[in-house]
Amino acid sequence: MSTQPLDKTAGGDRRPVTVPQIAEMKRAGERIVMVTAYDFPSAQIVDEAGVDIVLVGDTAAMVVLGYDATTPVGMEEMLMMTAAVPPWIEPARSCGPASR
Repeated sequence: MSTQPLDKTAGGDRRPVTVPQIAEMKRAGERIVMVTAYDFPSAQIVDEAGVDIVLVGDTAAMVVLGYDATTPVGMEEMLMMTAAVPPWIEPARSCGPASR
């Protein structure tokens, strides 16, 4: 994100970020930006900001579903949270259980 911002005026689309690219970014000391989004509006804002990875994590159990911990959340609930992230966000840039 910090080294290659998205330039929509030049028709620049970000390419999906791969695991080897993340490893290389880490080796090079580059900042890797990962932000959590559990719903369409959040994911849209995060994507437009140009973050490297959109995370849909198990903290949704507490933040969205109101559980006291992350452990009670089931796979069906996590898949629902992952599905709430819009499909136009590249699957390689969003992480969740069994990405689409």
